[in-house]
Amino acid sequence: MDSVQFTFKLEPDFTSSEKFRKELVHALHKVQSSSCETAAADDLCQIVSELVNNAVEHGKSSYLLGELTVCKDRVAFTLTTDGIPFDPTGVNAVMPDFDEHNDLPEGGYGLAIIRKLADEFIYRYADGKNMTTVAKQLGKG
Repeated sequence: MDSVQFTFKLEPDFTSSEKFRKELVHALHKVQSSSCETAAADDLCQIVSELVNNAVEHGKSSYLLGELTVCKDRVAFTLTTDGIPFDPTGVNAVMPDFDEHNDLPEGGYGLAIIRKLADEFIYRYADGKNMTTVAKQLGKG
């Protein structure tokens, strides 16, 4: 198998993140079977959730188009939107400190999570579209 591609198009609302997550898990199971249970696949789901939530909350898009490419040892997800141009890769996002109860504060660090978990984080803007790609290595394939 060279690669397998899946495409998902959704309305931009706050249920989109969970819908994308379900589609990703389903697609990974179809292609990778038991190997999709890896921490890398879980990381990708978390990354995509953060990316989609940011697009819904801040992007003012009329649609969310997700493209998943699954290879033997790598999975990549590209989110395309027609919203406000924004390069998330240029933001110096850092994880906040834990509070006195050893909890993280709520909200505001989705880009820091993406930076921490993604093996690749690429953005480009062309033809009125934001295209953000994130990727994870799935092991030694």
